[in-house]
Amino acid sequence: MIQLYQAGGAGDFTILQDALTHEQCRLLFENAGRVLTARTEPRATELLRTVPFRLADATNHFNDEFSMLHAVVSLEQYEQLRRGQACFSNPRWRRAIMKLMVAGQAPATVQYILMLLGGRPKNVRRGPE
Repeated sequence: MIQLYQAGGAGDFTILQDALTHEQCRLLFENAGRVLTARTEPRATELLRTVPFRLADATNHFNDEFSMLHAVVSLEQYEQLRRGQACFSNPRWRRAIMKLMVAGQAPATVQYILMLLGGRPKNVRRGPE
């Protein structure tokens, strides 16, 4: 698992279910892509275009409710993102990710953005490291 973004909070989470249908997600990201293109935000536009994000409902051990973006990617894409993970700590990338969420008018507060390898998990738990 690659954690691209964490807004803060407890640091653990469980993915509950998709927050939007496939069609709703497609429309959300399509609209976000158009807004980001119009705002000349190439980093966020590229991230949105190349990564198959889904918006999911999630919770943590405090029973806080929030949303997260996650994507299940191929090994090749996972490794490419893992090698470039340091660039996501760059403030410009973090701003691009947040602009992606604002442009897409996400229906909830996004606390995490993750990349997962392989099949879609039922639950993902992350504890203190």
